[in-house]
Amino acid sequence: VLRGVPPGKYRLSAQRMGSSAAAVSARLGDTELPYGDVNLKAPNPGALVITMSSAFALVNGRAVSGKNVLFRSTNPGLQPAAMATADAGGHFTTSVPPGEYRVWAADELPPDFWDSKDETAKGQLFTVVEGETPPLRVVPPPVQ
Repeated sequence: VLRGVPPGKYRLSAQRMGSSAAAVSARLGDTELPYGDVNLKAPNPGALVITMSSAFALVNGRAVSGKNVLFRSTNPGLQPAAMATADAGGHFTTSVPPGEYRVWAADELPPDFWDSKDETAKGQLFTVVEGETPPLRVVPPPVQ
């Protein structure tokens, strides 16, 4: 909890703290703050509360060998994205906080992948539940 945050422009981002915790939400008073740029105006309606969670699910799956498997949360909160790379046998493993994701495979990581607020990402919908190890098969999007 941070109190007395002065008005101004801030950038909220979340990074995993080792493998033990991740930021899952940020609230200023009653307002959920998005990942990315935030403009706080005076007077602030309360404390800035950043919620961390150690709840993760291990995701195992298959994709085309060497592809980046990209996870984009459908929630515009602080956990926007995760990534894994399929090994030579096409297997990948990663851990993500519980939630709903769009998942797809790509040759290259989009340049703004970690900073993008784009919730319109294409890919298959995939729900992750704490403690479960759901199998996942990710196919690259069709060539257009």
